[in-house]
Amino acid sequence: MKKFYFEVLLDESMENKINLIVDKVFLELDICEVFYGNILNVSHSIFSFVRRKQYGEIVYFDIRSDFQFLYFKLGALNVKDLNRLQRRLEDTELALMYNDLIFLIRSLTDGFFFEGNTLEYVFNIQALSPAVFNKREYALKKYFSKLKNTEKVYLND
Repeated sequence: MKKFYFEVLLDESMENKINLIVDKVFLELDICEVFYGNILNVSHSIFSFVRRKQYGEIVYFDIRSDFQFLYFKLGALNVKDLNRLQRRLEDTELALMYNDLIFLIRSLTDGFFFEGNTLEYVFNIQALSPAVFNKREYALKKYFSKLKNTEKVYLND
């Protein structure tokens, strides 16, 4: 099992840090680039939600891989806001209401788990079947075409 640990300051520099983290993990694990866009988009979406709630705080980002799955664990999160995100991810009707970030997280990951003040999301990094690849490609195209035609929606209440 390969493990990585990072601390991330939730501010304007966060996006560049996430890019560097994902790049480092991909290089060290020699992961197929097919997964890169999915992982980067989901990570940015989750961190954007957290940054709006916990700006200026430091959170930890624990990444591990058994070379079949890639696990991303984000910790030191505000439990109240994390519970709100969990309800939106797990409830199909709420997911439809908050469809930008929630849609990406639900469509592009292979699972997400909540425990205490942590959120873990998982990607299957084994060879993708054509059906799974086509499903994700369709989801991304739908999402980005929708973004061009609508205003940006935030998860803030």
